[in-house]
Amino acid sequence: MLAIPVAYRRGAHLGMDTLLRKLPSQFQRAIGLLTEVLWLALALAIIRYTFAIMVVARNQDSPGLGLPMHWVYFGMVLGSAYLALVAVRRLAAYFGWQDPLPDDLNGH
Repeated sequence: MLAIPVAYRRGAHLGMDTLLRKLPSQFQRAIGLLTEVLWLALALAIIRYTFAIMVVARNQDSPGLGLPMHWVYFGMVLGSAYLALVAVRRLAAYFGWQDPLPDDLNGH
């Protein structure tokens, strides 16, 4: 779960942009903005539902490690919180609220 926001920040996720590149620049920007909002929504949804799973898994132990399962699931919360932070940062860069780092926004 921690690799997802790192790849997202670097623009390393697979994507199909053949059609996107043929659209006018204002549509490309709107679709890019929608993509950033959807990444943020995904991160927040994972956080919310993982907390619900953690409540149920509180009394279970992982078979391999013997750790309480709610600690195992907490990795998903951390990764998703980092993903949300990256998404908010990229949204801020979209609106010019901060200067993007060199590996951010790859061509947006």
